[in-house]
Amino acid sequence: MKYIVIRDDISKFSADAIVLPANPSLRQGSGTSTAIFEAAGKEKLTNECKKLIKENGKFEVGTAASTLAFDLDADVIIHAICPRWIDGKHDEYAYLSSAYRSSLESADDLDCMSIAFPLLSSGNNKFDLELAFAIADETITEFEPKNKLTTVYLIVYGKSVVEMIKAKDIPVQENIKDSYVTLKDEKYISPSKEFSIRSHTVGKELLSKAISIANKKMQDPVFQKKVLKIGKAVFLLVINDKFNKKEVAKIVVKNIFK
Repeated sequence: MKYIVIRDDISKFSADAIVLPANPSLRQGSGTSTAIFEAAGKEKLTNECKKLIKENGKFEVGTAASTLAFDLDADVIIHAICPRWIDGKHDEYAYLSSAYRSSLESADDLDCMSIAFPLLSSGNNKFDLELAFAIADETITEFEPKNKLTTVYLIVYGKSVVEMIKAKDIPVQENIKDSYVTLKDEKYISPSKEFSIRSHTVGKELLSKAISIANKKMQDPVFQKKVLKIGKAVFLLVINDKFNKKEVAKIVVKNIFK
């Protein structure tokens, strides 16, 4: 079985099964959960999860459930019920390992050939990155499929986790760069993005003033005649196959500013 670590956006990744880090109620969480829900189609996936909970009740931590993948580039979503880190004395390690193993077994039972995991419990569930990766690495490596499962992808995202894995001399195929992550992270506004936001705001204000001035100008009969004259001149350019930006600019300057 192939096991490949890739830096990518799991909500856009292609695999037979995409793993969603889930809670016992299968409600949309934050971070990776939100990204997958939105990419799959939030309303459709939410309704499917509600139906599953109604039929089965809440799921136990360490287990997995499956639904259709809807708009994802996948056949199924496997919802891995992930533990939260408390203090290391509440079987957190065992529960997280079980969530990986249950997901792998589900994918194999469903005759999936490939499955893509995010690094489970490494975000809001507060597992240390090193520990979260060690559990993922160990559980995936030890798994032996019985059916068609041939490839497991571990999809990582942030710069810190990529650097941590590379420091262990484990290759990471990088399909995305820091710039992609920065653009996707709504909590971070880079200096260039901040400048862009300010420029956009100023631009909107200037545009508003320009429209106001133009509206006033259009009430002036003299200005109306100038605009009409420009329109006729541009029309002549078009019918004589001489239309270009330079010629139009000359006409505007000649009639408006002189």
